[in-house]
Amino acid sequence: MTFRDEKRTEIPPGTLYMLILKTLGRLGPMHGYGIAQYIQQTTDDVLQVEEGTLYPALQRMLVKGWVKASWRTTENNRRARYYALTPAGRGQLGNQTVRARDGRHSSRHPAGLAGTTGTTGTRKWVEAT
Repeated sequence: MTFRDEKRTEIPPGTLYMLILKTLGRLGPMHGYGIAQYIQQTTDDVLQVEEGTLYPALQRMLVKGWVKASWRTTENNRRARYYALTPAGRGQLGNQTVRARDGRHSSRHPAGLAGTTGTTGTRKWVEAT
């Protein structure tokens, strides 16, 4: 993920999962580009999820059984892989949401990252493993 000022910042493990789970939970099945765009838009361009971060995370989530994927045609008539939450993914979203409720909750940001609202610019985020 990125912040506008292009500095790399390590984020806690699971943050990207939480962003993806919340996005799919709110909007239903989406393709990867749509997920990245939603995260960027809902954080007022503060967070940007790069392909090199997003797609490996989605693949790990497929393996964990949190999401399922199917090929569909986009509104632009292109073939894309759409991701949707599974029951296990909804359970994981519930678990992570409870853990995230430590005072950082913000309705403006999909993962409750209220501390990022004052940031100027975009920074790259690298998820810690």
